[in-house]
Amino acid sequence: MRIDINLLPEKPKKNYLLITIFGISYGVLMVLLLFGVFYYQSLQREYVQVEQKIDTTVKLQQIVSEQQPEQTTYPRLDRYVYSIEENLVSPTEVLDQLVGELPTGATFVNYDYNIGGSISLSVTFAEKRETSSYLHHLNNLPLVSNVTLNSVNVQSEDDVENYAASFTIQLNMDVAKQITQGVVLTEGEGAE
Repeated sequence: MRIDINLLPEKPKKNYLLITIFGISYGVLMVLLLFGVFYYQSLQREYVQVEQKIDTTVKLQQIVSEQQPEQTTYPRLDRYVYSIEENLVSPTEVLDQLVGELPTGATFVNYDYNIGGSISLSVTFAEKRETSSYLHHLNNLPLVSNVTLNSVNVQSEDDVENYAASFTIQLNMDVAKQITQGVVLTEGEGAE
């Protein structure tokens, strides 16, 4: 009888799969890290280029502004401000004149004053004849150079009829300036 004795025991086989997975993961991480570093550096270069362009633009603007004499802008602004102050008409004074001509039952719904002397006006009247009366009074006002009655609509609320009228008024700017300066005009004055 023969007995085989193996004095060299068999070693278990090493599992290289785990080492391979770690190696590949490490390689992918290194590639991603290198890619991130290169991308970051390219962003930094672009940032520096943009800053240089901004600095160059600011310097060019400073050079251009230094070359242009600043004195030319101030007289133009002074003339502009002076012309605005000279042609200034108080919308409140104009409104006071328009309200003074309203019949007792009438109310303003909308008052829109434009700097050029054009006024859009919406008024409600208790009676229809008050509309024509107000139009007549506006035409006789020296402050007004032209009045247009755009529309008259009937509005009924709780069995009460009101008349909504829309006017467009063009002011006589010379008279309006006098009123703003405190000169009191009566009908017939100032109309030329």
